Amino acid sequence: MGPELVGAVVRPVFAKSALTRSKIEGIDYAVNPYYGCLHGCRYCYAAWMTRRRFPDHVWGLHVHPKVNIHRLLDRELSSARPGLVELGTSTDPYQPVESRFQLTRRCLEVLSHHPGFDVALLTKSPLVLRDLEVLRAIDAEVGFSLSGLGDVVRLLEPRAPPGEARLAALRRLSSEGLRTFAFISPVLPGITDRQVRSLLRSVAEARPSRVLVDALRFRPGVLRSMRSALSGSPELLRELGSYASDQAGWLQRVRAAMEEAAEGLGLTLEFLF
Repeated sequence: MGPELVGAVVRPVFAKSALTRSKIEGIDYAVNPYYGCLHGCRYCYAAWMTRRRFPDHVWGLHVHPKVNIHRLLDRELSSARPGLVELGTSTDPYQPVESRFQLTRRCLEVLSHHPGFDVALLTKSPLVLRDLEVLRAIDAEVGFSLSGLGDVVRLLEPRAPPGEARLAALRRLSSEGLRTFAFISPVLPGITDRQVRSLLRSVAEARPSRVLVDALRFRPGVLRSMRSALSGSPELLRELGSYASDQAGWLQRVRAAMEEAAEGLGLTLEFLF
């Protein structure tokens, strides 16, 4: 058992469906092979969604693999209208238990038999490299999310792979000719805004096909969770408070700084706020 699984509670479940209509603009369907996520990111909007289904769920420690999802997916794709399928809208499809259950890989293999569907996925894990060949075969677009580099980010992403490892995997996939994107999200006060130039330089070196940027949004329980995680860092708590009191102004300033830095690097940023 790796360190990222110490203390984890893994409870397999049988899902009732695999393919859900997505509410995210530009994405037709979502597939999430797991309930919960062992990365335990304290800002994640999916935490409250998972607790609604499993009231005793501890975000970052409990995970429920949907062990029949690939079989359901095969059946549901046969009658679905073609469109874009994204894996990982409310979980990380390559979180640590994927090494054991391989549900994401099985879903990708199912999708390879339904060529009318485009495929994209979002992850924080270099484990995605395991499936390079099947991703290439279905021309999937692979994205990596990150908010910053270095140890400071681990306060809010306690079990996620380091940002540096994500960028290395992103660079590998880009060099292999896959369509890729970097997703700088969420933009974290006191972290992302302090690393704008170095972060964007590192992203540019990974050569993604595109770069998206999104804001921190306070879904139910997120602000409380972040404050708890940052309780030992008064400066970051102050920065979080400043953002909470003036989100529009803060985002305007950080967007201007990111646009200026990106221009010097030849990067085009797509802002989702």
